[in-house]
Amino acid sequence: MRKIVLDFEEAFLHGLTARREIHAYIAEKMDFPEYYGHNLDALYDCLTETAAPVTVGIWMPELPDGLEEQEESARSGKSGEESKALRYLVKVRRTFAEAEEANPWLAVWDLSELAKSRPKTEEI
Repeated sequence: MRKIVLDFEEAFLHGLTARREIHAYIAEKMDFPEYYGHNLDALYDCLTETAAPVTVGIWMPELPDGLEEQEESARSGKSGEESKALRYLVKVRRTFAEAEEANPWLAVWDLSELAKSRPKTEEI
């Protein structure tokens, strides 16, 4: 079984904000074919065509409160590149979840959500 971690949090902190960069990062980590289309439809297609067991762990950047409202302001041009990138990463995560439902060989874990639910240990 292949195990892959997509650390969007770290990548985002290092300036990975353009859609093309996000898809290039995914394609490299997932070892997608060269014909990969670098968009959400192509992502879904590649994920659902996987015919061998693969587990993908996804680390997401911390999302600001009211991200949905920011989407409305983005349509009117009031939002920055970082906010656009965060909203796009949410769509990427959703695409992974939809592909997981369609492909029994694919398992996707939201590692950032798991980390939030984990009890904090006190420092000694």
